[in-house]
Amino acid sequence: MKTKLFGLLSLLVLFLASCSTQSLPVELSTLKVSVRLASLSGSSSYPSASGKATYKVDKNGIREFQAELQGVLSLKGKTLDVFVGSKKVGTMRINSLGKGRLSLVGSAAPIISDALTPLISIKTSTSILVASGRMNQFK
Repeated sequence: MKTKLFGLLSLLVLFLASCSTQSLPVELSTLKVSVRLASLSGSSSYPSASGKATYKVDKNGIREFQAELQGVLSLKGKTLDVFVGSKKVGTMRINSLGKGRLSLVGSAAPIISDALTPLISIKTSTSILVASGRMNQFK
């Protein structure tokens, strides 16, 4: 077993050593990703809440939206709504550590216009604001 593994690893090393960076099919410069960020601050109802939201679009137009929240131990087990502007984009469940996360990729991720800096907000099911922050421009 060890001999076969060593043999396979040796072949892989030889193959990689024989490849020049010019022969690789994708150059790192073509992997451009545009990123936008929002720092989320707790509301007056949940001042210990904090978090962040990120929105990425790769060169092929594949979108990714993530929102993370922490510092809300009092909401453990609850499901919170995540909004981009006035549109609800998903939900997150708060775990036993008072943290929650939403991750949307591809067509599930919202489309956020370059010209807009929308408010990202996280609310309870009864629309009480937990945390919010404004998304920056593309970097």
